[in-house]
Amino acid sequence: MKKGLLKILFSFLMMVFLCIPKTVISEPLILLNGLPDDMPNQLIHDAIMTLTWDDRNGECWAEGHVILGTEVTDSSSVVYAFVSLANYGFMSGMFTEVCGFGNAEKFIFDKNETGYSLQEIQDVEDWSELHQLMPEELVVRFFEMSDVTFNFIDQQKYAQAKMYLDSIGRTESIGDILEVQTTGMLVVASNLTIAFCSPYPFWITEKEVLEDGERYIYKRVWISDNVNTDVQTYIMPDGNTLLCDGTTGVETLTKTRKADNTIVETITIRVELYDLYIIFTDDYGTIEYHFIFDGLTYHKPTISQFGECKVSYSDFDNYISYFPE
Repeated sequence: MKKGLLKILFSFLMMVFLCIPKTVISEPLILLNGLPDDMPNQLIHDAIMTLTWDDRNGECWAEGHVILGTEVTDSSSVVYAFVSLANYGFMSGMFTEVCGFGNAEKFIFDKNETGYSLQEIQDVEDWSELHQLMPEELVVRFFEMSDVTFNFIDQQKYAQAKMYLDSIGRTESIGDILEVQTTGMLVVASNLTIAFCSPYPFWITEKEVLEDGERYIYKRVWISDNVNTDVQTYIMPDGNTLLCDGTTGVETLTKTRKADNTIVETITIRVELYDLYIIFTDDYGTIEYHFIFDGLTYHKPTISQFGECKVSYSDFDNYISYFPE
């Protein structure tokens, strides 16, 4: 009798257990051929554009990307993509990439009845760490990307840059600048004058910059002295010698307002073996900096000012503040 009751009780408990709803935890579905049907590509584009930053050297950010794979659940989607971002600007008569980057990115989206919302973007600093960012099969796809893939990415950026040019009525060619040269000035001097590389071009050329609705042309010109060698020899304070690449000469930087071709700022840099003269000039006056090189470092400059020159570069001021007296 007791065994019969136990069987009945066991059967009853099993029926109750089987009737209790279970929470099923399923692995996310990995799509290798793109996005879920209900996720527009524009959503990925908008997410990528949040990675841009304020950069006065260009005026049109564009992106290209390829989807490596997507993990899909009922409440979220995680998109893995290789992304290339570029800021386009006018330089050397072309509309070209002036800065940007490319990297693998992980976009995490929540999904509800109203659609998708971006929650987080993750990446890695070193591609050797990609296995920490995405499933192994997507890491393989990443390293198997071909020239066809990169051309597809470039075509996306080109189309966006072309659309911007059309919108402002410009017809410059879009592409890479192939023939540009750097100045051949003494390296010890160029390490200082690099503080002017934004907004001035790094190369011997000119670029157009849009500032508060006004367009300006920033131009760099270098005239080398007639010297017989590109390597100079210095005597350091301890009596040893220092070999330095480069030559002496004069570099001229000009900022011109495009609308009326008026020069609003000039920076003249006279490079000599042991002396460096940097002269700021505008309509309000002149500031001249005279640096002396001791064979090892420049010293704080002697400054002469005439009028109320308003030319100022914070990177330059910060850099020379560390020079010894």
